[in-house]
Amino acid sequence: MRRTTSGSESKTARVDIEVDGKSLYSGQVLLGEPRTLNLDVKNGLRLRISYSDTVEDGCDMGYLVLGSPTLKKS
Repeated sequence: MRRTTSGSESKTARVDIEVDGKSLYSGQVLLGEPRTLNLDVKNGLRLRISYSDTVEDGCDMGYLVLGSPTLKKS
């Protein structure tokens, strides 16, 4: 996951990942610092990935890029 924006170098986004309503990941992603996640979604039916600005009432969040998400059968 990579956080990109045309503005400040200190931008962050909050990312939440759930499977069937169970939280698997919740954390901040910092601009220019890609993060690799390995999450167990075994027997999951519904995958939900959401993101939000870390600044309340923020309107200059930029873009969150999810690069090459891959589901693998174990």
